[in-house]
Amino acid sequence: MMTPNSEFTLIELDTYDLNDDLLNHFERKQNVTKCYLFVNNEWILKEVVFVEEWSEKEKFKLIKCDLQNCIDTGDAVLGIFTKSKHLIGFSSLQGQKFGKDFEYVQLQEFHISNLYRGLGLGKKLFQETTKKAKMLGAKKLYISSHSAVETVNFYLRQGCTDASLISEELATAEPFDRQMEYIL
Repeated sequence: MMTPNSEFTLIELDTYDLNDDLLNHFERKQNVTKCYLFVNNEWILKEVVFVEEWSEKEKFKLIKCDLQNCIDTGDAVLGIFTKSKHLIGFSSLQGQKFGKDFEYVQLQEFHISNLYRGLGLGKKLFQETTKKAKMLGAKKLYISSHSAVETVNFYLRQGCTDASLISEELATAEPFDRQMEYIL
């Protein structure tokens, strides 16, 4: 993990870290211009323009439900903080294994705040998240990736591929996501 002496600190979060102000300085903004769509058995890039942002209600739900649930069930939430203790990146793993041989754990959340993208923080967070997934006993990390070109290309640069097993539950819940995996 990143050292406390560096500009950023990466830690595993616990319940006491999940306060109402956790995402106050986190900017979940993505100006999407192109998305990968699965057409005629292949992934193509299509111009699709929209802005992805979280409302205060969505931030509250993320903290109080999704992240809290991961911690309560013994799974993992990792966070990157600035020196001033503002959360600027986080990931969460749902450690309940699934798949034919129970080889997968799900990367449930993975985000870097808008102003901190392009600094290598996502790569470092991904590396630490995969280490934690191994500690949870997984052989593969399952990712239901946003289909925006920047998001998919980030995962491809990390070595992710299209999932060899598709989680019907996740694919149905997010029909425009690209189902991917990372071999640990």
